[in-house]
Formats: sequence, C-alpha cells, structure tokens
Amino acid sequence: MRIPCASHVLHHVLHHMLHHMLHHMDIFFPHIMKTAGSSFLSHARDNLPDGVYQRSPWCLHEPVEPFRDNITKLLLKLDPTTVLLLTPDERDRFRLFQGHVPAASAALLDGPVRTVVLLREPVARAMSHLVQETYRPGVDPDTVPPPPERYELPFPFIGDPTNHQVKMLGTSEASVRSSTPRSEVGDRLRAATVRLAVALGEEDQAAALADLEAIAATPEARREQAAIAEAATVDGVVDVDRLVESMVDPALLRADPADDTSLAAACECLREAEIVGTTEDYPAFLTEVRDRFQWRIPRPRKVNVGLRVELDAALQRRIRADNEFDIELYQRALEEIDRRRRRTVLGGD
Repeated sequence: MRIPCASHVLHHVLHHMLHHMLHHMDIFFPHIMKTAGSSFLSHARDNLPDGVYQRSPWCLHEPVEPFRDNITKLLLKLDPTTVLLLTPDERDRFRLFQGHVPAASAALLDGPVRTVVLLREPVARAMSHLVQETYRPGVDPDTVPPPPERYELPFPFIGDPTNHQVKMLGTSEASVRSSTPRSEVGDRLRAATVRLAVALGEEDQAAALADLEAIAATPEARREQAAIAEAATVDGVVDVDRLVESMVDPALLRADPADDTSLAAACECLREAEIVGTTEDYPAFLTEVRDRFQWRIPRPRKVNVGLRVELDAALQRRIRADNEFDIELYQRALEEIDRRRRRTVLGGD
C-alpha cells in the first residue's frame, strides 16, 4: 500500500481549504453602465441561490406606490452606504453585491471579496450611454434635446459620459465613505427600504413593507417626497437626472476627478480584481466567470440592449477627446487580460 507523503497531503488539504474559502467569498461587481453588466447579472441570478443576490426591491415586489418605488430603486442602486444599514445576519445572506457604485465601495463590505470588472471600449460606451440618457423609455424624443445638446448639459455621476470608467474604478474609499443621506427622514426611508430588500419570507416582507409605508406616510416624509417631486418635474414630466440629484446628497454624485491619480488607482483596481473582462470579448469573460465561480452558463444572453443611434462625426471626435483617461485605462485593461492569459498558458495560475 502506497502512503502519500506529508507534503502531498498538506498540498491537498490547503487546496481544499482554498477552494472552500473562495467558493464562499462574496462577489463584488461595480456595475459600469453600458458594458453588458446587466447580462452578466442575469447569469448571476441563475447561479446564486434565492436570497443571496443583492437586489433592489423592484425585483422582488410589486410597487405599492409608484413614486416611492422610484425612490427605493434609485437609492439602492446608487448609494454604496446602504450596506452599512444591514445587520450582520442580513449581511451574511448575500453572496453578490453590485451597483452603479465605485469599486472602492467594496471596503464597506468589511471582508475579502472577489471583484469582477467589466469594461468597454470608451468611445463606444460613452456614445451608448449618451444615447440612453437622451432617449429614455416612455419619454417623447421631441421633448428632449438631441445628443449634441444633451452632451453639453450636466450629468449625475451615474450618467457621466466622460472618463466614467476611471471614475468608477479610481474613486477613493474616502470619497465613497463621504456619501450620506440627505436628511433624517430620508435615512429612515432608506433603512426601511434595505429591510424590505433583505426580507426573505412573506411574513418578514409584510412586516418590512408595513414599516416602510408607515414611515412614508409621516408628514416629514410626505413633505420631502413633495419637495423631491417638485424639484424633479419639468413641464409636468419627471426628469430622471433631476430626480436623482434631488433625492441624494450631492456628495454621492461627485466622483474623484479623472486625472493621473485616479487613473493609477483604477489600474491598481484592475490588477487586484479576480476577473477582468471587456464587452468586446464578452464570451471569453463569461468563460472565465464560469471557470472561476463554477457557474452554469449555457450561452451568453443580451439584456437591456441600448438603442442604435448614429451620432455625428463631430460629436464622436469630441467624446474621444474628452475620454483620454478612459482610453488609457482600457488599453491597460487589455494588457492586464493578455498578461493573465499568457500566465495561465504557462501554468502560472
């Protein structure tokens, strides 16, 4: 009978421990808009057990009152500090956290995470994002300025078409932690919304929804909602950009500026991320996700595909000139992906 040597046994035990630890480590996805992130998340939903995917309430419940549903949807997607409102037991229910929030938001999770980064060629991403910000579903295109004019108007952080990927990956932890609710009643509404998002059973959901309704019915909450609605309404139509700006603290909408410092931080984020992929090579990205996380992904799917609108050449040149830091980051991402693939081929991973 052959007896395995001690080093072989130790290697097997350590390999098993590492596999178990990684399998149970949380996944963090800083969702950069118009990169196929929604498609990636649709695969996450298929592969993670019920109740362990950080969803906003509109994915779980029918809206009880439309305006408040808009508030809960946007606050949960935009504000990384919502995770601080979770109790440890609630926090432990989740295995994937995602949102249109900077990568530094992972520091709020208070533990190691497996970060997934998905980038897109910057000019194509910015143009797609600009088109989405211009032609929103349900909005008459004749009532909004065309893309060249819309590009000149202010954008909230989530809709920023200039160097957005550097800002998402390079904004500092200190800036993330500066995000605060806009008022005491807003904080109470936000906390109640998080309770509703993490409620798993019907009884817990009913209780959480009752708490949210009670807070929303208070005079203070009604005054705040009325003020938000008034500030965000233009000619009888709710403007989404104004809605976002009215609902959250301005600090939440300010990323660190795109410069050499944030570019360096973004490149460091790429090096530390477990998976780095691009929209342009999306199948290869999904293959790595499948292999790393042991997910079942029968075939890539398309979700939330943007409109195809041809922008004039002058605007395209302007967008390219305004995204110099994103262009540099994207090139660094391609180099990082190539380096990892060569290392894998050589057996170093």
